[in-house]
Amino acid sequence: MALPLLILACLAYGAYAAATLIRAKARRTIGKTNGFRVAAAFVLGGGLPLVVAATMTGLFLVEGGSTTVQFNAGSPSRMNVWTTWVNLWPAFLALTAMSALGWLVWTVVCALDGTRRPALPVALASFGLSVLAFLAVMTYFPSA
Repeated sequence: MALPLLILACLAYGAYAAATLIRAKARRTIGKTNGFRVAAAFVLGGGLPLVVAATMTGLFLVEGGSTTVQFNAGSPSRMNVWTTWVNLWPAFLALTAMSALGWLVWTVVCALDGTRRPALPVALASFGLSVLAFLAVMTYFPSA
C-alpha cells in the first residue's frame, strides 16, 4: 500500500512543481537566477524520494520481486531482485530519514523566519514526500 501511495505522491509533487514554476513564470516573478533557485529547490526536495520510488517500482512492480526471500525462491531473477533490495534497503532507509529530518528543520526555519516564508510550500511538500518515502522503505523491510 505504501509504494502505490508514494508513486501517486511523486506524480502529484511533479505536477505541483510544474504548476508553481509556470505560475511564477507567468507572473514574471522568476528572474534568471531566481528561476534556477526555485527549480533547484524542487529537484533537491524531490530528488531522493523520486529515486527511491523509481527503484522500488522497478524492483517490486516491474520485476515482480518480493521482500520475503521464500517468495522469490526458485527464480534466479527474483532472487537477484531480493539481493539488490537487501543491499539497498539500509542506505535508502538512512537517506530518507536524513532527508525527512532535514526538510523538517527547513520547514520550521521557513515558518519562523518571515523572509523565508515564500519557500514554505516547497518545504512542506518536500517534507511530506520525504516522510512518505521513509515510510515506504520502512514498510518494505527485507525478510528471510
